Amino acid sequence: MSKTAYRTWIYGESVGESMMNEQIRDNGNAIWVGTTAGDMDYYAGAANKARLAIGTAGQVLTVNPGATAPLWGNGGMTLIETKLLAAPSASFDFTSIPAIYSHLKIILHGRSAYGTGANDAAVLRFNNDTGNNYDFRPIAGYTDTTVNAVGAQATSKIFLGNVPLSTATAGMAGSAEIIIPNYKETAFRKNCISTYFCESAQSTPNTDMRIGIGGGHWRNTDAINRITIFLDSNGNFIIGSMASLYGLS
Repeated sequence: MSKTAYRTWIYGESVGESMMNEQIRDNGNAIWVGTTAGDMDYYAGAANKARLAIGTAGQVLTVNPGATAPLWGNGGMTLIETKLLAAPSASFDFTSIPAIYSHLKIILHGRSAYGTGANDAAVLRFNNDTGNNYDFRPIAGYTDTTVNAVGAQATSKIFLGNVPLSTATAGMAGSAEIIIPNYKETAFRKNCISTYFCESAQSTPNTDMRIGIGGGHWRNTDAINRITIFLDSNGNFIIGSMASLYGLS
């Protein structure tokens, strides 16, 4: 509700019902916009207050991606967008990423609908660049004695981690955390760093589980405004798979 400008009263003038309602009742309501204990109010315009509902435990006050209003966030980490699949999808595509943070973080939890092989690979592209402009190097432990460190240069995507296939034990999903430093600046080419874990069965402890770390490089200094995560098999992530994008202060 917007506040009406307060009038200058004239000595001896008659005051009607509508004037009193406008000047006192309506302006009072425009000032007191809260409805619940813990609410905060802020200026949505020069003469317009809005209500910010109380946040959840541990959250801190920050600013929204459009820099237009206050927002509750998780300390130095602000949720930009979460995508939870209600239908199978070939990718998680984050577009129009605001250039207001220092770094980006993605948390991925998912499973592939593909059914051939040991597991599927989650991979990434920046700004819809499909050229051979990426380099990556993972280090993965997947047996009791084997560590694999096979990378690639001049390829079309960055490896992030493994996810189980449709043939894996029911309910299993792979997880990865990806950090993208200095994403909006243009002085340097862009890197990303990932850690991941994937279990595909529960029969042989030293071969059914895979854990790894990795890094990737995009041969471009452009600011990152789009991130696409997809599967190396070109199959779909299944229902329930999720990816969340955060901005880090």
